[in-house]
Amino acid sequence: ILNGVPSPVPRALTAWMKDIAPHMDGVYLCNEERETSLFEASNTYLYYRLAWNPDLDPEALRADYYQAAYGPAGPILRAMEERLEDLWFTHFYGPRMDMGERFLGGKSTLPTTARIWEDIYHDALVSDLEARMARAVTAARGTAFEERVAIFEEHYLGTLLRFRNAYRQAVSMADDMVMAAARTPV
Repeated sequence: ILNGVPSPVPRALTAWMKDIAPHMDGVYLCNEERETSLFEASNTYLYYRLAWNPDLDPEALRADYYQAAYGPAGPILRAMEERLEDLWFTHFYGPRMDMGERFLGGKSTLPTTARIWEDIYHDALVSDLEARMARAVTAARGTAFEERVAIFEEHYLGTLLRFRNAYRQAVSMADDMVMAAARTPV
């Protein structure tokens, strides 16, 4: 997890799991970061389902996950995570270095904190995410999924917003700083 940045990669994960299935003889997944663990929920679900049976249909698994987890808000949250996955692969991960067949992938390329919160997760994108979240909350209202969607809002989008706001506050404090220096005799 990178500075409060969600890393949902369900589409990429399902393709990767299909590729490595013939070489797999067991799996291990470590996901212990409490504050941001919800960022990995869809990844974890798909990872274990495909590890158990790599012949399952990834599209059916994704549809099942979002329906079972979020009910009527599922399609909205799925589209939101797919948008975030696009950002992840556009800005954080790419085929920058061939790591060989064993890894079947590229190397992470991490942008600066300023680039993350000013250029990638810019105001228009954050407004779009908040609007999607509001639609998801409305879709789940009065259903058995209302509480789960509220948890998603607080611990998924909320975590992203807290990290972004902390960055903006730090920049604001730096902008307000006045430095004074006195000359000393040589």
